Amino acid sequence: MKRFAIHVGNNSFHELSGATLRGCIPDAHLMDAVLTERLGEPVRRVMLDNSTRDQFVQAMRECAEAVTAGEADYVTISLSTHGTVVSTNDQENFVQALVFSVANRQGAGLLLDTEFKALLDAIPNGVRVLVWLDACHSRTGTRGMGAVLHDMRPRSIVNQDFHRNVSK
Repeated sequence: MKRFAIHVGNNSFHELSGATLRGCIPDAHLMDAVLTERLGEPVRRVMLDNSTRDQFVQAMRECAEAVTAGEADYVTISLSTHGTVVSTNDQENFVQALVFSVANRQGAGLLLDTEFKALLDAIPNGVRVLVWLDACHSRTGTRGMGAVLHDMRPRSIVNQDFHRNVSK
């Protein structure tokens, strides 16, 4: 097995007052250690501590390129960060988003679930991909798992006035 590993841990969110976390970076490093112990050394490892959205997107693109080139046949991705919801352009529906270190209350630094899906879709069919999402509002990242969620009220880190032109 030739594994490409991406681990994200975001503790600091400088533009989001009161949003600091303590365990995300250690969790990302622990996930890397556990997977390495169980699956062996990856052929490529990307560790992103307090990463930006752009750094994660670049890592995902590099992963898709490596898999397409035959350098890896197995992908593991762990993300430990804040999650949030964003209203769609009709303001009646919401999408989930992962929050990266340079996020702000106007919506910069977010990766929408639809954008994450597009990054995953760039990995060729037939490649095993395991994704661990340790973030609030990551439900659409694990859609179909059958979890029962009792409190589905949308909570957002972005301003109430922020509206993104996103599709439902």
